[in-house]
Amino acid sequence: MESDRIFTDIHLPGGPRLATNPSNTDEENRALDKLFGDLASISSERDTYQRMLAIREDEISEAKAQLRFFRDQQVGAEDDNKQSKRNTDGMNEITREELSRTLSAIEERMDKRIERMEKESERSGEQFRSEMLLRDKALHREMALKEKSFRREHQAYAKALDEKLGGIEGAMSSAISEIKGFKLWMAGIGIAVVLGIMGANATIFGGGKAFFDGGKDSVLNQQRIEALIEESQSQTEATKKILEEIRARQESLQHPASVPAATPTAPKK
Repeated sequence: MESDRIFTDIHLPGGPRLATNPSNTDEENRALDKLFGDLASISSERDTYQRMLAIREDEISEAKAQLRFFRDQQVGAEDDNKQSKRNTDGMNEITREELSRTLSAIEERMDKRIERMEKESERSGEQFRSEMLLRDKALHREMALKEKSFRREHQAYAKALDEKLGGIEGAMSSAISEIKGFKLWMAGIGIAVVLGIMGANATIFGGGKAFFDGGKDSVLNQQRIEALIEESQSQTEATKKILEEIRARQESLQHPASVPAATPTAPKK
């Protein structure tokens, strides 16, 4: 496994080049920031102490010059105090050896303090570097374990995928065989449908012929019925004429002079 960038470079002002892990927690980052701030403050305090020491040396030199000036002014002057006993004793003059010892003591204390600060800074930097080294080792070990786990998961996934593809291939083979049988079954159904359609066509043709014959018979029956109706109408008219002749004959019998005898007519057949 490769990564484009694992660490982020941070440059302290006037300090060493360090590398931080982006997977650190917020608390760890705050601790690192505090350590960086302490290192920077130590460096700035060292410069401050050196500047203060230079200022003190200048002040001491200025004080020595003022003392030398006052001593030169007082030499040979008459004392305006007429008393034989003074209230306070005169201050003795600081000697070169005392001033040198004082400055040496100040320099020694400053050197010890600076040395102690340097040792603390080196110890803090060494602890920080050791902690970073341990974190880097832990990070590389964790990355190696993650890579192994990823490879195992990938192999298991590939194996499961191969098994699934094998099952799909078997299912496809069985489906292909079923499709072949289905094709044969559909061919049989098609033949049966064609035969059924042919039988239906024959049935329809026979039914149409029978219907045509039935229509022909119905026309003959209609003609027969019309003939019977005409015959019944003619018989009705003949019966009506017979009844009229009978009624006329009866009237002639009642009135023989006025009504001539009528000759009977045969009914139409």
